[in-house]
Amino acid sequence: MIIHNPYKDDFRHTPEVDGKGKFKDKFYYDGEFYSLSCSKKEKGLYAVVCFLFIAAVITVICLQGMLNSPSSRTVWVVLPYFIQFLTAGYFILGLIDYVLLKMSSESKSLRMSRPEFDGSIARMKHSMIGQIVVAALVIICDVVFIVKNRNIEGISREFVFLGLGVVIIAIAMGFGLFYNKKFSKVVLEK
Repeated sequence: MIIHNPYKDDFRHTPEVDGKGKFKDKFYYDGEFYSLSCSKKEKGLYAVVCFLFIAAVITVICLQGMLNSPSSRTVWVVLPYFIQFLTAGYFILGLIDYVLLKMSSESKSLRMSRPEFDGSIARMKHSMIGQIVVAALVIICDVVFIVKNRNIEGISREFVFLGLGVVIIAIAMGFGLFYNKKFSKVVLEK
């Protein structure tokens, strides 16, 4: 049983009799719809830009891992580092859902039900916010490691690691600006 289902009142069903006299339930969506006014070409362009943002984030995360800094042998630095991959994967799931959304043929807008909106555009937004939080946590853990181990060899790689963490935050903030410019046009239909 689902304790908190935000979509519980969004779906309705009506019993119907088919040609053989058997009852069948016909389910339909009766909840809120979201609309984003864009053409098919713009939707594809938005998807490509979102892909470039997440590709840049994953590239920088991999560069952080390839540094082999001294803190990479410390579990409380490595664990948040690996969580960055989870938030990136969550973004990719949202991007896939966004790409698979169908455009309505008669209008120039992308019409989404609330579960579709939450699974695509909102998921990308929340995962990038999570990426900022986790990257900040990685930076904080690495700063604590640097302060704790000031005299360790290879400390310069730690500063490069920190710089790459700042780059991840900057890329995520760039996505936030893109989101505010393009996806803030989403309108809730009543």
